[in-house]
Amino acid sequence: MSKLRKHDHTMDGSDWDLSLLSLKEVPVEDLKKNPMAKRIDLSNNALIKLPDSFTSLTHLVVLDLSKNRLTELPQSFGDLNRLTRLDLYDN
Repeated sequence: MSKLRKHDHTMDGSDWDLSLLSLKEVPVEDLKKNPMAKRIDLSNNALIKLPDSFTSLTHLVVLDLSKNRLTELPQSFGDLNRLTRLDLYDN
């Protein structure tokens, strides 16, 4: 069951605020419903890893993964060619 709330994203799906939801994994299936996502805030959760399928979000420009429990990123993360801002503070 998805923890996403109706107001967690903009109407066009380009901005997603998934911070402070105690997520243990990225809700990739929900995010894949709008592959045009440009900004995703996953800060202040309990993420320990990102799935390889996360890199299917090829329009991503800003990604905030701060304050999680990440120790590494998938090798395919380099495929996010449009990503210009990545916040990994306090992992």
